[in-house]
Amino acid sequence: MKNLQDEKLMAGMAIEKFLQKDPTYKSTLGLSGGEVRLVPVTHIVTAKVTGTNIEFVKSGITKEVGVKTFNNKALEAGKPLILCAVSAHYAKEATADNKTVATADYSDVAPAGLVNGELTISQQGRGNLVDAQFSALINQNATQNNLDQEFDIADMPIIKSETEIDIVGKLPEAIATAGNDDFVRIALRGYTIQA
Repeated sequence: MKNLQDEKLMAGMAIEKFLQKDPTYKSTLGLSGGEVRLVPVTHIVTAKVTGTNIEFVKSGITKEVGVKTFNNKALEAGKPLILCAVSAHYAKEATADNKTVATADYSDVAPAGLVNGELTISQQGRGNLVDAQFSALINQNATQNNLDQEFDIADMPIIKSETEIDIVGKLPEAIATAGNDDFVRIALRGYTIQA
């Protein structure tokens, strides 16, 4: 069981260190000194898998409940994310059921083609912030809650607000099967600055 109080303290130290290195970003956020107050947040992005590259964040895609929690390819102004953990969730739905990324049940055991793939989170001008194997992100035990596994990000990178993010999955092989649709949801858990 995670000690969320310790995690929040470490997230606070991560943002303070980041703001010391980039004092102009502190003024961009409208912070004038004093203690930075953090609140927990989980962002999600989802995608229908159609090949070996999964693009989770696209320009022109707006915030939608169950699909994506931010607009376009950047976090909301003044709301950076101190990233503490990432998890992935998989759904296989019969095409005839007309499920979408918003209505799919993300509790299925993922196929080997997904488990053996990689997830990269990068930000414009900053390079890769996270490189992880899907095997570390997905709980493959179908008898337990699929939401129980997270990949902890030890260095707690800061995803800046209003700066483009890319979240991409690369698979060694296509996972599509006839008559089925495959969906993946990525959850980015951490803290943001309280307004």
